[in-house]
Amino acid sequence: MKNFLLWISILPISILLSFFVPLAYEKVINLIVSPESSANLYIVTYASSFFQGILFVVPSYFLAPRFKEQTALVMVFVFALLMIVGQVLYTNYTKTEMIYIPIIISILGAVLAYINLSLEN
Repeated sequence: MKNFLLWISILPISILLSFFVPLAYEKVINLIVSPESSANLYIVTYASSFFQGILFVVPSYFLAPRFKEQTALVMVFVFALLMIVGQVLYTNYTKTEMIYIPIIISILGAVLAYINLSLEN
């Protein structure tokens, strides 16, 4: 029963962490760096995108009772799919330009987290 609950909890915990931790990071950085400065774009937007990718993959590795590397790899693909589909739907809904750099950086964070976790073994 414990293993079943761990498998069920992987996706919700990954989604919550990848959403709320970068949001908290942004709030803390905005206390230090002015939101109007150009450094804010790089520090907040790009770094939080990178952390978002990492925080989606890493919990799945540690929560999975078995097949840890395979689970992390599946989560990388799920994250990439969610990011791309989400951005396409958002740009179609708001009729704005597609923003590629934060998506690429967040997927890169997920891939690098998977590589780091797989090299630990």
